[in-house]
Amino acid sequence: MQGHCQLSQAIGYQLYATFGAFYLPLVIMIVIYSRIFVVSKRIADAETRAMPVSHAAAGPNDRSGSMAVFDAASLSGGAGPKPRTDTNRWRSVA
Repeated sequence: MQGHCQLSQAIGYQLYATFGAFYLPLVIMIVIYSRIFVVSKRIADAETRAMPVSHAAAGPNDRSGSMAVFDAASLSGGAGPKPRTDTNRWRSVA
């Protein structure tokens, strides 16, 4: 049949094409986004723990207190410098 597009009826090819085009990318995206979520949650929890209780209750836009500064080693749970606070970070310049 000239001029007609024919689809393969082989079940093996159909399964291969379906998994390769949809399910495999789906699984990869779920894994990557779940890892991004876990790391983001770990960073947010570390920032919350580093804040004094009065500033943690004030909210994220309260800049009157200290700001915690982290490095990759302290966030990953590995050995390295501990979080430090920088009290002059949000000083207004007037």
